[in-house]
Amino acid sequence: MFRVRRFCHFVVNLRYFDLFIMIVICASSIALAAEDPVHERSTSNIILNYFDFVFTGVFTVELVLKVSTVLRHQTAFIAQRTACKPFSNSVCLSHS
Repeated sequence: MFRVRRFCHFVVNLRYFDLFIMIVICASSIALAAEDPVHERSTSNIILNYFDFVFTGVFTVELVLKVSTVLRHQTAFIAQRTACKPFSNSVCLSHS
């Protein structure tokens, strides 16, 4: 289990990991904007729906990697209170 957490920590701290996630976020936003709400069964919407599954998979892998890293450094992470900030931001956004 320690090797898995160490690997997750290594991946999350790679130089281009955040850049890759930002590119995927931008691509996901563009795909969302490109969907046609009038013709829901169009070919482009079907293709974009498959891309949504890919984006969801990438974001799920990111979440698992980052949570595994947090578990590795749980005491330092909670002591700095950096763990609460992203979660509280998402909670605040969901309630507004």
